[in-house]
Amino acid sequence: MGLFRVVIEVANLDRTRIVEVEAIVDSGAVYTKLPRSVAERLGLTTQNRIQVRLGDNRVVERERAAAWVGFQGNRAVSMVTIGGELEPALLGATSLQELGLSVDSTNERLVQAEALEMVQASA
Repeated sequence: MGLFRVVIEVANLDRTRIVEVEAIVDSGAVYTKLPRSVAERLGLTTQNRIQVRLGDNRVVERERAAAWVGFQGNRAVSMVTIGGELEPALLGATSLQELGLSVDSTNERLVQAEALEMVQASA
């Protein structure tokens, strides 16, 4: 599980509103999570509410919306959850997979999924 910070780009579905957000890479989290103010600034439309289990084992209900998520030129539409204002943004496993990225925990960075597979295969 990766736990380091990166700057990601998030946008509404028609890409008319785009912001950069510092997010914690958390491959143990299923969904990417955005603070409510970011979701509101993007004008994201809530599609439904889901229950998610937090790291401290509490289960909470979250709104869920589709948004563009990007990192260093890789972009994909991904489902995001909307958290509270004091909660940090998270880049979760679903978005990482959709972006074709893997976590290099040793060097605290994101790499193309196939690049990490090649390094591990040659080790």
